[in-house]
Amino acid sequence: EMGGSKLIESISKRLTNFFVRNGLIKEYDSEIYSYGFEMFVSEIISWLIIIPIAIISGEFLESMAFVFSFIIFRTFGGGYHANTHYGCIISFTFIYLIGLFVGKTISTGISFYLIGACLTAAGILLWIFAPIDHKNKPFDENDFKRLRKKTRLLYLIYLAVVILLLSIFPSVKFVVKLCAFGSMGLFMVSMSVMIQFFVRKKEKVNSI
Repeated sequence: EMGGSKLIESISKRLTNFFVRNGLIKEYDSEIYSYGFEMFVSEIISWLIIIPIAIISGEFLESMAFVFSFIIFRTFGGGYHANTHYGCIISFTFIYLIGLFVGKTISTGISFYLIGACLTAAGILLWIFAPIDHKNKPFDENDFKRLRKKTRLLYLIYLAVVILLLSIFPSVKFVVKLCAFGSMGLFMVSMSVMIQFFVRKKEKVNSI
């Protein structure tokens, strides 16, 4: 594993030990918290990379629409995880840069087609493949049903909000761009869910 991931693990273990020593968490929960802290530190590093790029590009709010759409749906629907924390950080930054490039280069007129295509494709992929678990954090039938319901409901609410915004402000360029960036974030996470679905299928076949 890469040195960077070892550093993240080291920081997480120190944080966990600090909380255990001060009686804030129980010793037997330390592994769970340590994993949680690893995720947290990894997220912080991602934000420290993305926020300056978003500010420099002049697309800060649009970038936040992309990132929040990605994170919210990933929380409930799952998605592909790289093997190392730095792999996750690099892949997420790369996905964001693709979204940023597309968002900056397309015209407002084409944005409507992009939004329609992203929302349609994301809806189909999430309906078929979400939610998907990870081998380090598998879930049972009840978790699956609960998360599937939440993911689908969240998608329908998201779709309604985008349609409402574009109906009220069809000629406001900033609103159209926000919807375009958000829709791309949603599409990217739905692709991640589909990839993870096939990864899990392969893992289950190999474990037989």
